[in-house]
Parts: sequence; structure tokens; C-alpha cells
Amino acid sequence: MRLKEDAHPDIITVAAACHAIAREATVVGLCATVIRLAVEDSGALTGYLLLAEKGELQVTATAVADRERVRVQMESFVPSPTVLPLAAVDFARGSKQKVVIDDTSRPHLFSEDDYFSRKKGGSFACIPIVRDDSTLGVLYLENDRAAGAFDEDRILILEIIAAQSAVALENIYSTERLKGLLDAAPDAMVIVDSDEAIVIVNAQTEHLFGYSREELLGKSMLILMPRRYRDDHTSHVGRYKSAPRYRAMGENGEQLYALRKDGSEFPVDISLSPFYLDDKLLITAAIRDVTERVRADEELKLAEAKYRGIFENSVDGIFYASPQRHLIDVNPALAAMLGYESPAELLAACGDLLHTIEETKKTCTLASVLQDGGHMERFEALISRKNGEVISIVVQVRGVHDETGKLLHHVGVVEDITERKKAEEALRFSEARYRTLYRENPTMIFTVDSSMTIVSANPASARQLGYAVEDMEGQKISFFFHHEDRADIVSQIERCIANPGQVYTWQFRKLCRSGRTLWVEELGQATYDLNGTINVLIVCLDITERLTAERALKESELKYKQLAETLELRVKETVAELRQKDKMLIVQSRQAVMGEMISNIAHQWRQPLNTLGLLAQEMHYYYAPEKGTKEGADVNFHKTMEIINHMSKTIDDFRNFFRPEKEKVYFRVSESIEKALNLLEGSLKVSLIKVEVNKASDPEVEGFPNEFSQVLMNILINARDAFASVRVPDPTITIDVFEEGGKAVVTITDNAGGIPGWVLEKIFEPYFTTKGPDKGTGVGLFMCKTIVEKSMNGTLSARNVEGGAQFRIEF
Repeated sequence: MRLKEDAHPDIITVAAACHAIAREATVVGLCATVIRLAVEDSGALTGYLLLAEKGELQVTATAVADRERVRVQMESFVPSPTVLPLAAVDFARGSKQKVVIDDTSRPHLFSEDDYFSRKKGGSFACIPIVRDDSTLGVLYLENDRAAGAFDEDRILILEIIAAQSAVALENIYSTERLKGLLDAAPDAMVIVDSDEAIVIVNAQTEHLFGYSREELLGKSMLILMPRRYRDDHTSHVGRYKSAPRYRAMGENGEQLYALRKDGSEFPVDISLSPFYLDDKLLITAAIRDVTERVRADEELKLAEAKYRGIFENSVDGIFYASPQRHLIDVNPALAAMLGYESPAELLAACGDLLHTIEETKKTCTLASVLQDGGHMERFEALISRKNGEVISIVVQVRGVHDETGKLLHHVGVVEDITERKKAEEALRFSEARYRTLYRENPTMIFTVDSSMTIVSANPASARQLGYAVEDMEGQKISFFFHHEDRADIVSQIERCIANPGQVYTWQFRKLCRSGRTLWVEELGQATYDLNGTINVLIVCLDITERLTAERALKESELKYKQLAETLELRVKETVAELRQKDKMLIVQSRQAVMGEMISNIAHQWRQPLNTLGLLAQEMHYYYAPEKGTKEGADVNFHKTMEIINHMSKTIDDFRNFFRPEKEKVYFRVSESIEKALNLLEGSLKVSLIKVEVNKASDPEVEGFPNEFSQVLMNILINARDAFASVRVPDPTITIDVFEEGGKAVVTITDNAGGIPGWVLEKIFEPYFTTKGPDKGTGVGLFMCKTIVEKSMNGTLSARNVEGGAQFRIEF
């Protein structure tokens, strides 16, 4: 060890050495540190540390100093005279005094030792390691190159090192002995200091928590606790350190849990025990894994809960009775069975179980069973309820004994069989009644076994087939069927046997003894008798007359069907004729409209033709050399072309109007109104009729736009004709387009004075007209209604309003 010149080597060296020794917690580490410090601080070139092992000294560590450092080697051997001066070592051990030889070349106390005969000089020192009057070991140091190598200061340092080593060894030995005891403990043992730092753990702690010792030593005890305990832990520790004593944790009944390294928790019991070491408080925590006990407790609780659930919820009565036959406990079912509100009321009212049972010939047997601690199966008796009613019961009693055979108590199960007794009586009555019904029933009834043999037949079956009952029983069932049906009846019975409980129905022919054939309908069901033998019960009905009636009915139904088919054909033909008439009506309607259109064309073209005549005369004027101008001729030409184009467009409009439409399309109502007004423009002008169109909206509908225009034209033409028959100062037709209630609505209103009531009722009927035979066919409004309601799924209606009539179309 090299220090600065102005330092205090003795004090610093001693303090550093003591601190280094005190830090060691294992014998190996301590030995290595001690021999290294001893050689470094004493001036020795070699050193041996010997410790007492089983009564003899053994070398545990050696050290050799060279120019660079001290080399330490951990060894374990018994020294020989060639290695060490054993006489000097033994003297230091036995006398507990140091041995220091400044010059081995001069005579000294151990000169006769063979070890020194081989040495030419040098010095050595033996320092005993003593604790409580016991030599724990010897520190041997040697410098074979220099005499007087170990001065008083160095010897003092070595003695301090030896003393500190003795304390450290004793502590380590004590700790290892404690560890040995702790490792032998079945529980995890954790020792913590007053700061809750872990100082000692045993092997069981490593195994239980999954940590190594090195991972736990010096760590806080909190590492082994679930987080939910940590907040309260500080206050608990403070109270415990103020009055340390042995105590078990969780005394309030709470189950404690510990935390493993992997984060899993497990239930534990923990007991704390305080002790003092060098006036320092240490606390030992014994931690026991109680996983199996907790699991067993939970299983026991579950078993008890299941038992209690069975006991409390059983439909049968259950009781416990002492060896002296006094009731200990009863379940609610037994209390209710005997008419008591609760088990407690029954226990208070009935102390002796035997006295609650009516005297029967078996009572003495039951008493002996209870006394001997044996068991009784299915003991039938009578017992009185609280209200005095007597019921029938079955009691099963069994004695429960301990390991020595001593009777502990009786356990009994009580079943109320009163209803069963009544049912058995009812069954006996039912069987008697069944036998009577079987014999007296006018319906044929058979019982057939699995070999197709008739087991029984009632008198009605024998009577209808012309046999005696004795002749039928024991006979194969197929014998009594028509030869064509015998294989089928066997298959049906086999199907019944394969599906017990299922009811099957079949119809076959049976042969009477007289040879007459009966058609029968049979119901078969396979059932098991009390012996477990399967039989098929067959109920047979004679349906010969019913089948005869059914055949007659089928013949009638066939005739009816043929008649219905004939009627259906006639209806189809009639419908086809009506449809053909409808087509003819449509054609007539279109022809009527076409005639009207021709009149409209005449009105439309009369004015343009007059204008064209005037323009032609002006052409002559414009081309006269002295009067005409090129500009006037051009204007006249453009006017002529506009009139011709207008007349051409009129032709296109009429042609498109009469073009048939095959598919519905979406169109604007306003477009159809505009088309109809364009076609009737000339006719309406000639009649001096003003048309007003009011569009609150412009709805789009699905249908046939040309047919809808035809509807509008028919209504407008009827309005025009109505004005012709009355004198109105200002004839006006008002067309309103709007939407109402999600529907598109078009109304056509005139001021021609309205429609007479008797006409309004028949206005949409076919061939109804108020015009003369040369002016109307009576199909116009009928076809309008047909187009709107059948072709376009709308409605067309007419009514009178103030001053005139109104037609309303809705889509």
C-alpha cells in the first residue's frame, strides 16, 4: 500500500484495513483480503493464513509479493514442515502470543526446526487470531531476504488485522451457523435490520420467491410484498419497532399474500420475532407458503357449501340424531313435510325422533337399529304432521362412526310417499278400468309381440273378424290380412318396435273368417311392459264404409274439377273478349282524337297559309325594279321560312303524339301540359278561350307522356265544347300544377257553369255522352280514367267548383 508522504500511515492503514475486512461476508473473501492486507502492510514477501478446521490448522490462503503487486492464491491443505515452521506456528496457536524473529540466521527459540536449517537468513512473524480465548487461526508472514523486516508499527498493524479478522470470522461463522439453521427450516426465513433492509435469507426463501441471495441481500423487504400492502407497511413497522415482540401477522383474520420475482402472488402465514445483535434490532420473518392449506380450506368450504346446499335444498327430508335419538338438525324440506314453519320450530317440538313415528310392527326394529348404530333401508311408516294429518313416509337411517367405531350420530333421509301411495291406488283402479274398457270396447284392439304373434285380442276384434278370442291369440298377425298387404303390415310393426313410444298409422285390408274384405285404419305404438318386454298395441277401425264414401266424394270432386276448368276457360275467353273491346275503345278514342287533331291542324295552318299568301304577293312587289329593295326581299324570305318551319314542327308534334309508347319513362308534367296546349293552340284561340297555367312546382312522374298528353287534350276539348254551349263573357281554363301530401297534382278548372249532377255520376262510364251521335263517342273520359289509373297508377276525379267544373289528376 503506497501513501503520500504527508499522510499518517499507521492510522490510515489501520482504518483502511479494518474497513476492508469488515465488508467481507464470506470466509473465502475474508481470507483473501486478510492475507493480501497483511503482506502489503507488513513488508513480508510471503504469507500464509491458517484457520482451525476440525481441531487442526489448515492453510486457506497464500500470498506472494513481487515488484508489481501481491498475488493471492486460495488453497486448502495441511502444512508440512517443509512449507512452514510448524513449531513456531503451534507455539503461537497454543500460547495465543505473537512470535517475531528478526533474524533467522542467529540463534532463536525455534532454531532447531528443520524449516530454518534450510534458510540462510531473513525474518518472520506468527500472529495468532484469537476471539474469546479461542484461537481461530494463525497469520504467518516471512521475509527471507531481510532481517528485521517487521518493526513494532508493522507488528501492531498485523495484530490489529488479526484482531479484526477474528471478529469478522466469528461473525461469519455465526452467520453461517445461523444460515445453516435457517436453511434447515422448512419455512422461508428473512432477517431484516431496523431499516427494513434484508441481511439474511435462507435457501427456502430463494426457492419460494425465485430470487437468489445476492438479489435479495441489502434490498428492502417491500420487494417481497404486493403493492397493495406497501402503503400501510411503514406505519405497521413503526408500531412494531416501538414494542417489538413475537407475533403472527394477519391476526385480524385477513389472508396475507407474498410476491414472487415473476410477479405472481401466493398466500402465506408470517410470524415476526425480534432479536438484538451488537445492540442492533434485527427482525426475523418466518414465511410459510400456505397455498395448499388455502386450497384445502377453499375446497372444504366448497364441500361444506355443497353439502349445505344439498342439505338445505333437498326435496327429501334429512335429519341428524344423537345416539340417544334426539334430533340435532333437520333441513327445511323435513320441516315443511311435517307442517312446520322452520327447522327450528320442528326441533323445538320434536325432541325424540322415535316418538314422532306412528306405532307399527317395524317400530321396534327401527329402535334397535338406532340403538346399535346400524342402518335401515326403505323403512315404511306413518308419521303425524303438525296439524294432525297422517302421511306415509319411507325412512333410510345410517349410523356415522369415528375411527374407533364409536357411534357419533345418525343420518336419516325421509321421503313423503303419500302421493305415491295414492297414485298406486289410482293405478290399481286405472288398471281395473282399463281391463273393463279393453273387454267392452267396440273397437278392435290387439297386442302383438316382437315375433309378430298376437298376445291378446279384445272380444270386439274377434267378433268383427268372425273368430273366437282363443283362436286369434297365439296366431301370427299377418294371417288376418289380405295376402297383398301381409309383408307391409309386418314392416309397419317392425317400425313401431324400432321406435318405441312413436305412434304410426296405416291402412290395409283384413280378411274376415267368412272371406269378406274389410278396409281398416290402424294406430300402432310400441311400449314396454313391467318386465321390460316390448309389445305393440294396435287399435283397429273399420273404415270400409268411409272409403266407399270417399271414393264417391272423389268422383264428385273430379266432376267439379272438370266443371271448374270449363268455367275457367270460359272466363279466360270472356276476359280476352273484354280486353279486345278495350283495345277497340282505345282505337276509337284515338280516332276521335285524330279527327279532333285534323280540325286542330286546320286551325293551326289556316293563319300561316294566309300569311304565306300575303308574303308571296309582297315578293312580287319587292322584285319590281322600280319598287323593290334587296333588304325588304331578305326580310320577307326569313318570315316565310319561319312560318314553314313552324308548320313542319306542328306536323312533328302531331306525329309524335300518335306514336305508341311501350315502356314507362320519367317525364315532367309541365312538358306534357305544354305539348297538349301547343296542339290545341289554334282551336282554343278560335274559340277565344284564355288558358292560364300556374306551376307551384314542376314534379316528375313515371308513365307514358303521350298518353298523359292525350288525357289532358280530352279534358281541354271537353272544356272547349262546354264553352260552345253556354255564353260566358270571359271563357277561361286554369291549369294548376303542385305537390300535396307527397303526390303530384294537376287540376284543370273552367268557368263554363259546371256539370249537371246526373251527368257527374256517369261521366267516366264508357259510351256515355251528352253530345249528339255525330259529335261524340262517349269513350273519351273513360279512356282518360283508364290511362291515369291503370296505366300510370294515379287517380282521376271530377267535381263542380264555383262557376264551373274541375278535373283533378294525382300521381
